[in-house]
Amino acid sequence: MRVLLVSDIFGLCESTDLLISALTAQGHSLEIVEPYNKQRHDFVDETGAYDAFVEHCGHDDYLALTTAALVAFKPDVVIGFSAGANALWRASTLKQSNGLQFICFYPTRIHRFLDHEVNSTTEVIFPAFESAFDVAEIDKAIATKENVTTQVTPYQHGFMNSRSKAYSDMAQAYGLDLLKTRLLAYSAL
Repeated sequence: MRVLLVSDIFGLCESTDLLISALTAQGHSLEIVEPYNKQRHDFVDETGAYDAFVEHCGHDDYLALTTAALVAFKPDVVIGFSAGANALWRASTLKQSNGLQFICFYPTRIHRFLDHEVNSTTEVIFPAFESAFDVAEIDKAIATKENVTTQVTPYQHGFMNSRSKAYSDMAQAYGLDLLKTRLLAYSAL
């Protein structure tokens, strides 16, 4: 399958390397969208990464980069994390997303775009808590939308990225297993 990864605010780092390695080992063809023009950064923490994200890219430009990659790469599945998941949720309304499978890990701005009509099959994986909104309330609001499935994990925002304060080996293993399972299922369709 053709898989497009849309990174979080950290961009290219050890965690994206691990994802690429795990998914290419499964035989998938991968492309990545990230906010720093393929430059790696050694952010000390999430605050530094977010400040750089806003300065170098921002949410609207990240949506534009993601949309351009959807058109150019023509993926079967698109996987996004945090800011990348925000871009995917917004892109799920576009005609370019028809027929695609989106997997959105912990989108932080989803609550701002609840009126969206989703055109792609979209799974949203929430953390147990988000500071910007009530996870249970937003989960309930979008779970009834056509083409949308959700799950609330016991993990915290950023659990798939080793640079995040919320990272844990167990949570990352959970996320990797989820992705492998979903990609196998999508391959069978």
